[in-house]
Amino acid sequence: MRYWMNVTRVYWLLFLLVTPAIAQQGILWKIDGKGAAASYLLGTVHSEDPQVLQVADAVKPQFDKAGSFTAEIDLNLSDSFTAALSMLIQDDKDLASILGQARYDKCVTLLADYGVPEMMVRQLKPWAVMAQLSMPKPKTGEFLDRVLYDRAVEQDKAVYGLETYAEQVAVFETLSLEQQIALLDDALENYPKLAGQLQTLINLYRQRDLLALQRFSESLNNSKQTALVDRFNQSLLIDRNKRMAERMQVRLQEGNAFIAVGALHLPGDAGILQDLVKRGYHVTPVY
Repeated sequence: MRYWMNVTRVYWLLFLLVTPAIAQQGILWKIDGKGAAASYLLGTVHSEDPQVLQVADAVKPQFDKAGSFTAEIDLNLSDSFTAALSMLIQDDKDLASILGQARYDKCVTLLADYGVPEMMVRQLKPWAVMAQLSMPKPKTGEFLDRVLYDRAVEQDKAVYGLETYAEQVAVFETLSLEQQIALLDDALENYPKLAGQLQTLINLYRQRDLLALQRFSESLNNSKQTALVDRFNQSLLIDRNKRMAERMQVRLQEGNAFIAVGALHLPGDAGILQDLVKRGYHVTPVY
């Protein structure tokens, strides 16, 4: 669910850099310095934009020679199905009764553009609707992480995930119903701005400027739910940065690994790059 990537007002917090300073220009980083063969860490965005997908070709030399591929999650279909089930209301209630008819009707109208039929919307949890309305509308189903995953399978690489779907879903499941509705209301209020915000994020990503991406993400954090947003940021970004940095150690110690995570997990004092520096690795921008 790597991919609830980092586009809503509730997702992001700007972190101050500390020494040793890391350059913030680049989305592909060489990771070495602890005895194993060098590995590579790529920041991605969940987008079908053709110019974003071209990144897969730009990093092809490093990808093709890697012995393994690791994404935020293993993108196999069986796990995806399990994750989809977790988005559904399990008791006798439905979304209309939870949200009220007016708010529910607005969700139905907006999700129709995502190809979600009303009968499915009625069964979704509020957080699932919020997450969907924070993403670009799907067209081809091809996004950068998927392209890399499929290429890894074709090349018969060992494929791993840094997290499980259950762990990613847990970020949302720990929210109370009232908190889910508050975040959904925030997404509904800001939805008219979403397309422009997504395009800005894509443009900054194409410039490979992590610090600019981080600063822009901070500017989106204008929610009235300050305490809730802080808690959500902690769970969605900071805690997951620590978990992913720890779990990629096995692959980095093996060496010759290619790892891909959301670009906004990389920068800042609480980001993965800084974590790796503190662990004694050298991190060098490659692309």
